[in-house]
Amino acid sequence: MGLEIFERVYSSHWFLSSYNGPGFVRDFPGIGGGRFITKAVYNMEDDCCRYIFDNEEFDQTAHFTSDRLINDHRWRARIYKKISLYTRIYFQAGEKIRKMNFALMSDDKIARELSKIIPIQHFHQVYSVLANGVVLDGRNHLSNKIRDELKAAFGNSQNFEEHWALLTLVTKMSLRQKKQYQLALLAAQSKKLGKTKTRLVLQKLHEKYCWLDYNNMGPASTLSVFEEELKDTAKNAANRNTSLHLKKIKAMQKKAMNKYRFNKRQRFLVRLAQYVIWQKGFRKDMQYHGFYCYENLFRAMARRNKTDDWQQFGYLFPWEAGQFLISKTPSLSELQER
Repeated sequence: MGLEIFERVYSSHWFLSSYNGPGFVRDFPGIGGGRFITKAVYNMEDDCCRYIFDNEEFDQTAHFTSDRLINDHRWRARIYKKISLYTRIYFQAGEKIRKMNFALMSDDKIARELSKIIPIQHFHQVYSVLANGVVLDGRNHLSNKIRDELKAAFGNSQNFEEHWALLTLVTKMSLRQKKQYQLALLAAQSKKLGKTKTRLVLQKLHEKYCWLDYNNMGPASTLSVFEEELKDTAKNAANRNTSLHLKKIKAMQKKAMNKYRFNKRQRFLVRLAQYVIWQKGFRKDMQYHGFYCYENLFRAMARRNKTDDWQQFGYLFPWEAGQFLISKTPSLSELQER
């Protein structure tokens, strides 16, 4: 037993990291994640947040939640329904924040709007951690449990290792793949569309996907970056075949499972492994979208406080944002210190 760093999140800030620690301790018992973690320490230094847990408590939680995701079908379905709901609402709330004209709003009005999105952000992060099997810094208990159970279907470890990578390939497009696919289709149609219409379509794609590489504090991709990507994809037709490529992978997976006579349980485990991998990437993308949208708010706060450093407002804890707007606490000097 002892405290240990389980994760290092670089380019981090408290608006991103602050929910996860309390979530493990306070929220997990109420949503089915067990009552094992009694303490969590989050240390922020040089824009890197270190997640520190008692290693025995963390392992108990990870084993418990992994077993539930594999074996408690009703609970798993409920958790995945919840994360889908919170993700959808969080995205919509972020878009609302992004488009708000804060110059026309009072501090009280902005604080009221924030009070609606902050709880959604909270549960989006907490449920996301649970839905992925509590994966931190390579400690992938869920994946290991699935691997161990599927090995029996192959008869020997060599056959298993040859097929494990194939079976866990995700056959559902990620948002990045969708972006590249749509750019590839536009590149193929550009001559027919003409320069003006091509640019209009590209602007719409930029509006739709510019935040994908935002990470935690930006910047978002510029239109010129998308123009370069369009030129590159015009020279390489591979992205136009993404849908066909994924179908081929799915067919290969089915062939392998048929060859080794996978039963219903084993096929479910393959689907679960693929979903967890896809969901982890999708969750990150939704976080990036949220922080991209918050930039509009942080810049408005900077203007109201006569400072050019809008990124310091990322060091507010989310539950402090409304309080800061109304009473200016914590102070700017404290945010700089954070």
